[in-house]
Formats: sequence, structure tokens, C-alpha cells
Amino acid sequence: MIREQNYKTRSGHERKIQGKDFLSLMDFSREEISHILNVSYEFKMKLANREPHEYLRGKTIALVFEKASTRTRTSFQAAIAHLGPEFLHEARRDAASGGTDQRHGPVIDRYCDALVMRTFGQDRLEEFARYMKNPVINALSDLTHPCQGLADLLTIREKKGFQGIEDGIHRGYLQRPSLSHDCWRHHGL
Repeated sequence: MIREQNYKTRSGHERKIQGKDFLSLMDFSREEISHILNVSYEFKMKLANREPHEYLRGKTIALVFEKASTRTRTSFQAAIAHLGPEFLHEARRDAASGGTDQRHGPVIDRYCDALVMRTFGQDRLEEFARYMKNPVINALSDLTHPCQGLADLLTIREKKGFQGIEDGIHRGYLQRPSLSHDCWRHHGL
């Protein structure tokens, strides 16, 4: 779901990030996170200026929310709508179906270009990612909340810049949602 196909690191190596699962920010280098934040800021400015940025026109994204959340679901639906898919498929996992991720993952993969999932266990996300070729995006698990971490980092970048943010805070708090509040307090936001 990241707009650019390849990202060139400081060392000159290209690393593909489009189509990559987004399960944890710890799966990305500092340079890749910075690139994602740059693209996010570009989208934010395009939205504020009412400029078209429908980079996902013609795509279908499944939303599976095993943990209910009005704010997260609404923000994902709004963001997806701004990016221009022709069809938004909101799927709710039917626990009574007796199906497994091994069965559900390939079905979602066949009809959708990505899966956004908010669930309890990180293992559920990893399981879906194992059985899907298209990206799986973590909208929250009990272990991590990487999209919220990105939102926090973008706000810190806009308000304070990255000067003074130690690498441990930059990367460490992103693993667990509860630590983002400590980061906010630490930086006086």
C-alpha cells in the first residue's frame, strides 16, 4: 500500500516496501519509516489542499475487526476512501464459521488487494500474512499498534522535529501501544 515501489537506503541499496506486510514498525528500518512518514505527510497536505491523491483507485481492501473500535475503523475507512478504491469490503470474521486463517486468508487474498486487521493476538496477523500474498496491515494487536505509532511519529515530526528523539524512543515505544503515551509525556506533547 506504500505508493513508491522501491526505497533507496542511505547505503544506496534499494529495498522494496510496496506490497510488504505492515505487522510491526520493528520490521522496517529507520530510513523506511522516515520514507513512509514523508509519503504520509504528502498525502496529508494533498488532503488539506483538496488535491487528488487516489493512488488506490480500483483496489479493494478488506477490513477485519475482531476488536471493535469506532475510531480506528472510521479512520481507516476515511483514509481508504480518500485514496480512491472503487469498492470497500468490510469483513467481520465469523468465529462461528469454524474456518481457519489458512482457509480465510487465501479467500480474502483472492478478492482483495490488502487486509487491514484489528485483532487480539499478533499471531493471528502473522498467520493471515503467511497465507496471503497481498499485504496484511496491523490496525492493532495486543502486542503492537504500528499505525498509531506512525501517526504519533508524524505528529512529533510536525511539532518538534526528530532532533532530540533518541533512537530507543523512536523505535522502542512503537512495539507496544501503552508506551506511546509515555513518549508523548516525555516530549511534552
